[in-house]
Amino acid sequence: VGRLAGRTQKMDAAVEFYMKAMEKRRELQGQLADELAKQLVVAKRYQQAIDVLKKAVSEPVFPGGADGERVKLELYIWLVRAQELAGKTHDSLASIHEAEKIDSDDPELHYWEAWVYSHSHQWNEAIKRYEELSKKYAVNHKGFVRQCQFSLSNCYVQQDRKSVV
Repeated sequence: VGRLAGRTQKMDAAVEFYMKAMEKRRELQGQLADELAKQLVVAKRYQQAIDVLKKAVSEPVFPGGADGERVKLELYIWLVRAQELAGKTHDSLASIHEAEKIDSDDPELHYWEAWVYSHSHQWNEAIKRYEELSKKYAVNHKGFVRQCQFSLSNCYVQQDRKSVV
C-alpha cells in the first residue's frame, strides 16, 4: 500500500502508512524505513527522508547480528545520500563516520563518501578517494572499479570545466 501511494505521488499517504507500519511492526522497521526513505528521496523530500533514516539508525534493527548490521549500513548509506542532496555535506560526512563503526571496510560506503565530495564540488578530495578505491578493489571487484572510474572521469571533466569558466 505504501509503495503504491508513493508511486501515485500520494506521498503524504505513503508517509502516514509507513510510519504506522513501523510502529506496529518493529521487526520490519529497517525494511520499511528503507522503502519510505527511497521514495522520499525520489520525491526530493530530503528532510523527511533524513528524519526517517535518523530514527531508523538510532534504534535496534531486526534481525539482529550481521544481517541487522547490513540493514543498518544500508540505512546509513541512504542517510548520507539524503543529507548531501539536502546540502548538508558536513552531516553527510559525519554519517559516513558513524556507519564506519559498523563496517569500515565496506567498499560501497567509501564509494558514497567519494560521491559526497564530488557532489559538493570538492574535486581534489573526490578524485583522491575514487583513485584509492579503484586501486584497492582492482582485483576482485571489476564492476565496482568501473563505477569508480566512471565517477572519477566525471570529476576530471567537472574540475576542468570549472577551471575554464
